[in-house]
Amino acid sequence: LFYAACDAGLVPLRDTRLFQRVLPSKIFEFMGMAKPIFVSVDGEARSLVEEAQAGSYVPPENADALCEAILRAVGNPELLSSMGERGREFVLANYDRRVLAERYLKLLEGLEE
Repeated sequence: LFYAACDAGLVPLRDTRLFQRVLPSKIFEFMGMAKPIFVSVDGEARSLVEEAQAGSYVPPENADALCEAILRAVGNPELLSSMGERGREFVLANYDRRVLAERYLKLLEGLEE
């Protein structure tokens, strides 16, 4: 319910190597709710959001850049809406439980040969 009330999502993490390998679950929740994402962590999370074209990357721990990105986005509601929709389509096509289960089943079936 909280995410439904949001216009966009924010994924801010510290600028450490550890966080470059994580995928915060809220990314999938925002994408599933068709909310554009401001991702402020480099690495896997950034790659996923950029691949989905579901949001904007902002360098970690850079408040000025984050403010600028948000202000730019507020002036372009069509862009925000399209990023949100692309995120939803991406997560449904690639991370829906049925899709993942089918991929896993195909992988297991391939092991039998």
